[in-house]
Amino acid sequence: MLLPWDRLNVIRTRIESMAIEYEWNGEKRKRFNPRECCDLILDWLIECYLLGDEYVRSQFGDPGFGTVDIDEMYSTVYKKVAGRNFEERVTEYAKDGDVESIMRVADTDATRVFNDSSLNSATRLGATQKTWNTMADWRVRDTHNYLEGMTVGIADDFYTYDGDHAPGPGGFGNASNNCNCRCWLTFS
Repeated sequence: MLLPWDRLNVIRTRIESMAIEYEWNGEKRKRFNPRECCDLILDWLIECYLLGDEYVRSQFGDPGFGTVDIDEMYSTVYKKVAGRNFEERVTEYAKDGDVESIMRVADTDATRVFNDSSLNSATRLGATQKTWNTMADWRVRDTHNYLEGMTVGIADDFYTYDGDHAPGPGGFGNASNNCNCRCWLTFS
């Protein structure tokens, strides 16, 4: 399942258009309004949550329109990664004018939110197993290639060969297994 990644290009363009340029010791620098960046990314993460829910409902033939648990969505979107939620990470990079890192947070958190939402929905709908899927191309990291096609119980974690584990894509303890991940889960 692919998320509509073109939306990330729109977010990047909007963030770049909000740049505040200034000079520091004769060097031109940029910074971004953290609140505006966070609002754009929050909208994107909510959309990803809803898409994850819709993706699973369509697999199980359950229309379930309007049944998203708002508290569950909030806790998924604001889940802390490495001790900080997306707002704290975006704010740090916005102040430094680091648009690439802001976009990496948006991209990585979108994958995590989509997959967490999918897992939440699949669990509610009675799924008993989940399977790891990769894009199966040269960009897939070795630890995720190892997981390709692996099926575990719905409440179980996937374990990589290096000992890291997660309930799904974007949920690892090691950030290098989360950043820019494009994997997704299917359920049965």
